[in-house]
Amino acid sequence: NILDTSITSSSQTINRIYGDLKINLPYRILRRFSFNYNFEDKKDIKQASTFSQTATYNRSVEVRPYSLSNYKFAFNPPNLIIKKLNAGTFSAFYQKTITNKPNTKITDTIGYNSTTQTHQPVSSNLSADSRLSDISKYGINMSPFNLFSLSGTRTDTINSFKQNIINQNRGFNYQNSILYSLKATYSPFRFLKLDATYSNDRLTQFRSPSLNVSVQTLKHEQSLYGNQKIPTTAALESYLAKHTQLANANLTLTPFKFLSITGGGQIKRINQDIASQTSTFNRDTINVNTATIGAILRPLKRLSINYSFSLNFIDQATTRSQGYTGKAIVTYT
Repeated sequence: NILDTSITSSSQTINRIYGDLKINLPYRILRRFSFNYNFEDKKDIKQASTFSQTATYNRSVEVRPYSLSNYKFAFNPPNLIIKKLNAGTFSAFYQKTITNKPNTKITDTIGYNSTTQTHQPVSSNLSADSRLSDISKYGINMSPFNLFSLSGTRTDTINSFKQNIINQNRGFNYQNSILYSLKATYSPFRFLKLDATYSNDRLTQFRSPSLNVSVQTLKHEQSLYGNQKIPTTAALESYLAKHTQLANANLTLTPFKFLSITGGGQIKRINQDIASQTSTFNRDTINVNTATIGAILRPLKRLSINYSFSLNFIDQATTRSQGYTGKAIVTYT
């Protein structure tokens, strides 16, 4: 009977626009500057339904847009010469990347009235989630008198996520971090190399069950309840403040082409504050110190044997522990 027939249908439409732009001016001074820009705008639309002549059925429309904007300024001057002495190299850049993913899905339930033999809308559910990321990065690279190389970056990251989906966590998440990193490399002889790195990362994260709350409100409430349990009447549901510092130094000695000996150490310190409406305020400090020694043996041109041994010391509140790890890697290409 054709009246009992059900029809399932689905369709998908994808529209995408993207492009790249590069600018390098030919003039003597301006040619040291460069500008790169790329973008993408995409929309993915999915429609699905299971139509029935004599029963309730569902139909849905899902829209998944995506946008990307990325640009970078760079400055690469020539080597600096002071009284015929090469003072080394220098370069700098600034880069910004923004991505946005505002997704929505509408599901309609169409009911069937057997008495009147007609269909009528019963319910309509909206599910939505949006992700926004904004990353700014600044960096410099230099090699004073070509004696050693030094690089430094600062990365500012903002991530926000809103979710309004049935039977899942509804709310707003906001995360902000500022990361500083330094790296230095010094090689006084061909057989000796020293690498050192340092990073400093400050991260703050807020969560609220409300979709319309402002970041300023969450920051204000965090300052009010910074060292206690958050009341249930607050818009702020939970927060995390985390500060991570990491210092690392490694020495590589290569007395022969077929043998390299490495040694180094790492110091890591984490301070974090956690508070929420369901648990008391908690402040924690974690110290992790690591010492490593290893060797790389190249008995054949295409064969390398890498072995490392590490000692780990962990100190957290009233708990202290230590351990060791050994790792061997054999590579043949």
